[in-house]
Amino acid sequence: MDPNPAPTGNRPSVRTLMQYLAVSLILLSAALVGFYTSDTGADVSVGVDYASQQQGQRETEAIVPRLPRPIVAADFESSGSQLVWDPNSGISHPSQSLVTKPTKQRVWSGKTPPITRKNYVLTLASGYSVQDLSPFFRSWALRSPETRIIVFTDEAKLTPQHRRLFRESRIYKLIDTPLMEGWVPHTMRIMAWAEWFRQRVAEEDASGIPDDESEYGFILNADVRDTIVQRDPWQQPVLRWIQERRERYNDQYVVFAPEWGVEIATEPTGGNRAWIQECFGDEALEEIGEKPVSCSGVTMGTFRGMAQYWAEMWEMMREGGLAHKCHGRVAADQGLHNYLLHHTLALNTSLLAPTPTGPHLPLQYVVPTFFDSPVYTAHYSPPLGVNTRGEVIRPRRAEISSERAGTVIELIHQYDRHGEVNKGVRKWLRIGGGEKGGGH
Repeated sequence: MDPNPAPTGNRPSVRTLMQYLAVSLILLSAALVGFYTSDTGADVSVGVDYASQQQGQRETEAIVPRLPRPIVAADFESSGSQLVWDPNSGISHPSQSLVTKPTKQRVWSGKTPPITRKNYVLTLASGYSVQDLSPFFRSWALRSPETRIIVFTDEAKLTPQHRRLFRESRIYKLIDTPLMEGWVPHTMRIMAWAEWFRQRVAEEDASGIPDDESEYGFILNADVRDTIVQRDPWQQPVLRWIQERRERYNDQYVVFAPEWGVEIATEPTGGNRAWIQECFGDEALEEIGEKPVSCSGVTMGTFRGMAQYWAEMWEMMREGGLAHKCHGRVAADQGLHNYLLHHTLALNTSLLAPTPTGPHLPLQYVVPTFFDSPVYTAHYSPPLGVNTRGEVIRPRRAEISSERAGTVIELIHQYDRHGEVNKGVRKWLRIGGGEKGGGH
């Protein structure tokens, strides 16, 4: 019995009871949403250096220059195939089946699940001032604050101003990566990132976590000095397309960002021609010289896809590898990136030895059209639009769907090499002028 019965004359009406019920349901729904979507953020909001001050211990990882023992190069058939993203005409690809044989049996519900894994950005910051680095970190903090950013850097050379920038930008982790003698940042990062992925893959494999329960979502590797993010890239159509397929078929995808209208052998600066010629020889240049240039400055994909990508890159760059002679060559990673795309992957081969369970490279590589790509490389681009906020947008052109025209481009690389783009970026980021230069 109710210990405090309401007087008979004041009983609430049916309508009032229904209103109470509706309000209660709304409040309950809000509470449930908060419960399932909340994130403590404890390991996101504090860089390891600053967390260690509170915990009284040093947690910064170190990448030591001792990598997996050399592997004998081997070519073999695999199920990797090029996929060209075209939302208007569908997906075109070679005759190989899109469906690759998964390593584990998976159950798919028939619906595309939400992206709930953590997304990461890996970058190497070497020899740059705080002013050089600020646009990159400021843009991520403003436009994609939940992204976990891992910075590879020589900690001994960081100033208090650098550490303050990393702290204010909510850097997830710093990894000590001193530059080895005879190497340059562009090639050193191949070594460092290949080892980082090798360690993470080994940890997951040892734990027995199924691929589709991995904590890692998409991972992006980017030049730090001349790259900014304008919109959270993880829900971009190309990545949503990959997300749908990774749950059904294969968890190894890499997106190769195209440059606008330039080929390897005839690119105006001559750099792309030189990197292929010096690292792989005249025969390689003759083979792929007429292929379009893909920029290595921003490369992204699934966790397993990027692990495979960097393993292939390191296999070329390691001592005894096809391109080791270029380990001291500035920007040589661009040559390896295009050789991997247009030679190794195009032939459905791998430079890595097969494992006991089978060959490598059920790797799917996605080459979007220039304006559908989540990454826009500004160096040779055609005119673009800039909205009133200064954000760079996709122009209205015949090859761009009406739904995509006018949308904000998610990632801008080499923004300082295109006058209008540079002005727009600096407007919305509220930063001063800057000089262009090679990014890494």
